[in-house]
Amino acid sequence: MDPRASLLGGVRDRLALFDDSRRSRSPNFAPSCSVFQFTGLDELLVSRLIAWLLTPDGSHAQGPRFLNAFCDRHRIARPPQRRLRVELEVPTNLIDRIRRRIDICVLDDAWSLGIENKPVAGFQDRELADYLDQLRRRSPACATLVVLKGWEGGLPADQMKEPGMEEALKDGSLVNADYGDVQLWLAECAGLSEASYVSSLIDDLRGSLQRWLSGGMNMERQRIVVGSIMDDDVQRDAALELLASTDHLLASLSDRFVRDLERELAATKFSILPSASPSRIDLPRKAYLDLELDEALPFKLSIAFDKGNLRLPYIGLRPRRDTTATGRAYSRLRRELALVGMPSQSSYLEWWFWWTYASRQQFGFEAEDTVAVWRSLGNGEFAKRAVNMVEDIHDRLGRVGALNWAVFSKAGSGSQ
Repeated sequence: MDPRASLLGGVRDRLALFDDSRRSRSPNFAPSCSVFQFTGLDELLVSRLIAWLLTPDGSHAQGPRFLNAFCDRHRIARPPQRRLRVELEVPTNLIDRIRRRIDICVLDDAWSLGIENKPVAGFQDRELADYLDQLRRRSPACATLVVLKGWEGGLPADQMKEPGMEEALKDGSLVNADYGDVQLWLAECAGLSEASYVSSLIDDLRGSLQRWLSGGMNMERQRIVVGSIMDDDVQRDAALELLASTDHLLASLSDRFVRDLERELAATKFSILPSASPSRIDLPRKAYLDLELDEALPFKLSIAFDKGNLRLPYIGLRPRRDTTATGRAYSRLRRELALVGMPSQSSYLEWWFWWTYASRQQFGFEAEDTVAVWRSLGNGEFAKRAVNMVEDIHDRLGRVGALNWAVFSKAGSGSQ
């Protein structure tokens, strides 16, 4: 038997057992249920949640135990047993660069803890030196800055070249941490909490952070796959051969999706707009697949993937030409679409004035579930669902009057 066929058969059997087991226990544990699926996670929300846990008189009712655990984990002297203030976006008003803000501060009259939360963002010029300077001016005797990065490894070299930063790292007034440390601290907090609801919420946050920072990859499934191949030399070599062909696999999935979508659109009045590339629409390289809704409209509907390798699919509206989507008519249309059940994921992006990730309700899978996305692209289901979504968007554009753009763009004193 072809070792690749044996490999795929073995992986399929293991995953089938895994899925059967998960389905059997789902009614008791609801493993995919999360409050954060309704809110989403971003840097600001995560900072608010961390600040809440660090607040001794917070609604979690657990007193200072979460804050003490954070300090102990990072070898920081615990704060005095006085009333502490926990603040977000604290301005650097004691130094020359007053426009900067520290993400989280836990403050006492003579004790300062600053936390710079960087799960995905980069650093500004001499940012950490400024924050540490601010904290030291406020509390000369006891000031600490903790940097929470979304990745392992050292702090950026350009931040550490500033005078005194290496010494601060050695003496503990500057702490280099990452989200692995955050997860360990959250696990400790869940165990410390005497309130079952708070423990459950913290565990939910841990799982949601893992999905967010890993781009939605279901690592439990990945462990099942790896475990099914690593003990067999032939299957391991076959797996490596398949991994080496991933780019070709993604290109094939992309091309098949475009062909399937063209076929599904043939029965509608919509069509795929010509690509900038003369040969193919390279979706794995984060290209846009643009669809024509109506030639009279100054915008088009686009399908794209937020991550490389066909991950996190989203669909949205953007100007026909690559101009910034900030006109008043676009803002009004975004508000009108929200009123008819089509809220945007954010106010607007630079080139998009309305967009949303693929949802289970619309596409049959969660946008973060890479395996489900690939499966849907390969079996033609994504194309069918996408056409339904296009028709729905066109219908709602008509309901808010946007298909008559000449009238819509002038209404309410708005202009393009």
